[in-house]
Amino acid sequence: MEYGFTTAAYVVAAVLFIQSLGGLSGQESAKRAVWYGIVGMALAVAATLYGPGAGNWLISLVMVAVGGVIGWYVAQRVQMTEMPQLVAAMHSLVGLAAVFIGFNTHIELTAVAGMDDTARAALTGFAQKVAEKTGVEIAILRVETFLGVFIGAVTFSGSVAAFARFTLMLVYAIQGQFSKVRSFVFIDGIDEVTDYFRGEEDIANAIHRVNTEADVVWVDGHSDYGHAFEVFWERYGKDVGPKTTVLLLGDARNNYHASQSWVIKEIRQKARHVYWLNPEPKSYWNTGDSIVGDYGTHTDGVYECRNLRQLEAFVEKLA
Repeated sequence: MEYGFTTAAYVVAAVLFIQSLGGLSGQESAKRAVWYGIVGMALAVAATLYGPGAGNWLISLVMVAVGGVIGWYVAQRVQMTEMPQLVAAMHSLVGLAAVFIGFNTHIELTAVAGMDDTARAALTGFAQKVAEKTGVEIAILRVETFLGVFIGAVTFSGSVAAFARFTLMLVYAIQGQFSKVRSFVFIDGIDEVTDYFRGEEDIANAIHRVNTEADVVWVDGHSDYGHAFEVFWERYGKDVGPKTTVLLLGDARNNYHASQSWVIKEIRQKARHVYWLNPEPKSYWNTGDSIVGDYGTHTDGVYECRNLRQLEAFVEKLA
């Protein structure tokens, strides 16, 4: 299989993944969306195994088998109410894989371009295929690589956004259950969005307003819980009192910034209760850049909240 066809197959597969993610938002289109994902994955696997420079078939088949076993195991354990988050997470990994493949292609192109004829003659596999291409073919290949990386990145970021959307749905549900609720959203900055949810019957409209109008970016739009909490304390700390219950929703992945957990401690000393709801599986807590333990020490409890069943159980606890 020529590399151009392989890259085209990756691009088509990535488009199918995006279509799959979009279709999962509605019950009527969910079944079709699942098939988009299946076909896209089958196409991507076939293009990888039969593409130019493919080798180590035994290793490839073993990896496919291992992935299949893991997928089967997860599918047996996951609750139906957790399926949207699970599918979003899996599709995000597919998109991320496409990005890595594209970067690898770029590295190979750069390396081959700097070789002399003697070094090129000794190349094998994918590098050899690259060395045999003309200047026009290389230019086309770079365009194809860019498309693969771009669509893969869209797939990845869109899947991560699904987690953020679920978190906003939690905010919407909680505000609908209690009176005198104030809501705030943050990334590395923070903004109050109480009025966006108040009296809004269509959650999609509320979420759209949050995404387009809320001022939540301070520097670069990467999560910085510490800075967001400091700004909250400076602007709104005076509003926290002995009758206040504070609910914090987030995965506490702080991109290795300072936690500023002292803010949560101060809030806890003034408030009636402080709870943290984490949309990540408990097994992921305090791994990598997750610092939920630093914050959880100063709360009345940290709870896994990834689906409506867990949200309902938590709301019943408060009631």
